[in-house]
Amino acid sequence: MPTNVKRVYGKERNIGSVLYDAESKKVFMSIELGIFGKQTLDLKQNEDGSFQIIKTIFNKTENSNKELNFGRLFPAKNKNGQIVEGICTGLLGLLTEYDKEIQKNLITTSDALRISTHKNKEKRRLGESKLYQVGFIKGQFAIEKREENGNLNNQNELNDPIVEPNFEESEILNEEIPF
Repeated sequence: MPTNVKRVYGKERNIGSVLYDAESKKVFMSIELGIFGKQTLDLKQNEDGSFQIIKTIFNKTENSNKELNFGRLFPAKNKNGQIVEGICTGLLGLLTEYDKEIQKNLITTSDALRISTHKNKEKRRLGESKLYQVGFIKGQFAIEKREENGNLNNQNELNDPIVEPNFEESEILNEEIPF
């Protein structure tokens, strides 16, 4: 997997909230991602101040919950290398790549959603529920720059010629289509 990736960044937008459930004492984030819908992910704090991003999924065959680790948020640092209080940042990979060594598909962050959590000065109660908004989330798409002949392409993607896919034409009968 690439370690030093050159990326093109999109516009940073507000994409969700960090919430605290006073009843279960859990912190989680709710992210709204258009076509991907609303996602709810748990945040578990580590000793070093970072947070694990966890998605709990019910496994019907084993009749139990399974936790999937989606990534990690780290305390943000300023230009001087000092930790900025109340802000954490991380990358959520958008693609998977096959790793030959361990023979598994792994999430890669060459194309990713860069997220940052920002802690509110005061928690806000949501209606009459036991949920509190304790922060908000900003997101920014980070897409790997395309390479041509070993050089990074600095040309605007909109100026690239449109390449039509080359499909062989063949007639498919309705009886052959399984749906």
